[in-house]
Amino acid sequence: MGNMRNVDIAWLAGLIEGEGCISWNGKRDGYGTPQIQVSMSDRDVVERMATLLESSLRGPYDKGPGNKQQWSTSICGRNAIGWLMTLFPFFGERRRYKTKQVLEQWREWGPTRGKYSSKCVRGHVYDGYSSKQRTCSECARIRFAKRNEQTNTGEARAMAP
Repeated sequence: MGNMRNVDIAWLAGLIEGEGCISWNGKRDGYGTPQIQVSMSDRDVVERMATLLESSLRGPYDKGPGNKQQWSTSICGRNAIGWLMTLFPFFGERRRYKTKQVLEQWREWGPTRGKYSSKCVRGHVYDGYSSKQRTCSECARIRFAKRNEQTNTGEARAMAP
């Protein structure tokens, strides 16, 4: 992104606006990564985007009889976040809305993939239960109950005639 011209940034925004996809690429529990992707049949256009974003050109992909071959490029993670913030002023209403959604989700999980998040991987709020490790009291309670169940089951087996 160093010495890129404004016209290149505007061109990227227009391409993503018309042909691209801005998404949170992850699982249902929210854990994932931000992604910007473009797939289309014009290799030269996708190749230019890949060069500007310093990403790789992938393809060609055969889309079946009667369809042109497709080329693709994408970026994710911090790189995608940086580009979304750079391109935001050039986006239309829908892409701005989607960018805001992805940025909110990223802020929730953070660039460290949730390490400093306000919630545990199961979505419970950290409540200061443990100062040594990132654990919430709800997950600790569940873990404790499972250990007790396993211990009690093991003792019952040991006492059986």
